[in-house]
Amino acid sequence: MITLNPLVVSHHLLDPHIPSNSGPTIYSITDKIEIPLWPTTVTYTASFENTEIGVRSHVRAPMGVVTDGECEVITENSTEHGDGMQVQPRLVLRETTTVQCNVLLMPYVRATMRKSHEKLHARFVEGLLRGQDARGGSKDGGAGTMVQA
Repeated sequence: MITLNPLVVSHHLLDPHIPSNSGPTIYSITDKIEIPLWPTTVTYTASFENTEIGVRSHVRAPMGVVTDGECEVITENSTEHGDGMQVQPRLVLRETTTVQCNVLLMPYVRATMRKSHEKLHARFVEGLLRGQDARGGSKDGGAGTMVQA
């Protein structure tokens, strides 16, 4: 998910010696952000943990910004419309995030996250449509990088 975010300019694993199946994987991530008249970068830590149907994240960024999120791919059940037509089940990408930060920063943080995550979600779906599975590999067994944390 890290590499799908359009703000990310670099990232690295903080402790590559910890096995990924022993809990969350922690990264240092640098984003390029646009503050009016002052483009800059911000570096923060983020932990990612795979869940049964997605990934859970926890971010600690400068200026007291803390986010907890969960991104899941769920199946939406079929429904019947009033005209008797049935809609087939479909996969839905659902993200839920809580943000904690200074009240004066909240509008900027929300707007920046909303804009970047819309692009991230579009890239995620594009990758799935190209045939990559949720673990980052292609359906034919080849290597991929779609959903690496």
